[in-house]
Amino acid sequence: MKNATNEPISITTVPGHLMSILTIISGDSVCFHSFCPPQHWGIPSFNGLYDIWKKTAVQDQHTDILSNEGSLLKSWNYADRDAEERQFFNESYWRLYMKKYSHSDELNFTWVFDIYPTDIK
Repeated sequence: MKNATNEPISITTVPGHLMSILTIISGDSVCFHSFCPPQHWGIPSFNGLYDIWKKTAVQDQHTDILSNEGSLLKSWNYADRDAEERQFFNESYWRLYMKKYSHSDELNFTWVFDIYPTDIK
């Protein structure tokens, strides 16, 4: 996840056991979630993380963007992932990077979501 705004922000998600609150300074990136499937599985599914959520009893699954002071700036709900406006849980708003490890033939897959100023205003 990349902070493409001009201010520091924090991100948190529910269910909370997947991630604590992470602070992202302007222009920086953080790892939201790491998943290392065996290479013979192929390119990891974008929905791999969220498939876990379907198996939990938590109904209010969302990701929040907070100001540096802790005020709620944006909340994306998993249930709204197919809504028309820009959605955090919709694959079409993410970029996939594939990079070969220097020490092996395996690939590293990284999904990146940019948080823009328009997302938090």
